[in-house]
Amino acid sequence: MTNDSPFFDDREHIFENSVGFVILDRYPVSEGHCLIVSKRVYSNQILIPLSPNKESSD
Repeated sequence: MTNDSPFFDDREHIFENSVGFVILDRYPVSEGHCLIVSKRVYSNQILIPLSPNKESSD
């Protein structure tokens, strides 16, 4: 699957696990601001489950 998301570039991951990863924000609100990014791509933020363990299988 091709992913055009700007979050899936070659930036260094500060932290990573099976659910997602953390990267430094290129345009931070404040010094050290980070972004938490899900490894699963969702078409709408409303579709993101509150807990990855409660997500229904596709």
